[in-house]
Amino acid sequence: MKFNFVNLDQIDSTNEYVKRNVENLTDGTVVTAKIQTNGKGRMGRRFISPDGGIYMTLVLKDVDKKNFEFITPMTAVAVAEAIAPFANGKIEIKWVNDVLINGKKVCGILCESQFCGEKLQYVAVGIGINVSVPKNGFDKDIEDTATALTETETIGFKKIIITAVINRFAELYDNFDIEYVLNQYRKRDSLVGKNVMVKVGDDII
Repeated sequence: MKFNFVNLDQIDSTNEYVKRNVENLTDGTVVTAKIQTNGKGRMGRRFISPDGGIYMTLVLKDVDKKNFEFITPMTAVAVAEAIAPFANGKIEIKWVNDVLINGKKVCGILCESQFCGEKLQYVAVGIGINVSVPKNGFDKDIEDTATALTETETIGFKKIIITAVINRFAELYDNFDIEYVLNQYRKRDSLVGKNVMVKVGDDII
């Protein structure tokens, strides 16, 4: 997989940028932004995106349909393995979309796709990583649940992390081994052995 980059200073959301411009973006395009003004997570939740983080979306236009449903867990595994050498603590994956360090969220993943009939046109793989703690600290909404790879950012560190993540992503994607992905996911699954509550409509299970 070959990558080419679109680097932005500020955008509403790198995923939204991809969706607006996908016809002009090639397979393997990586859109990055220093700040997102309207980042989003699963189910439309707000994804706070201050300076100090990595916000990027990978464009996939040639996805094998048998691998489609495994793109998100594969991305989570890729991120977990890529940041492991830089993380001070235990790395886990929660609910497929979140990567944790010592139980706190360091990365969120949002994959969005577009079909035309039965044909999968593209997948936008959104990845947000807290590289350093924001200058004014994390937003009050997430200060108890968020963490970062480092307290203060050093020059070039973001580029190192981006390179590590996309290189590991490419290795897993180009040699898509579903059993490997699932095994590595299970090893890092933060919910194994825990009781969880799931709300389905008005029912709680």
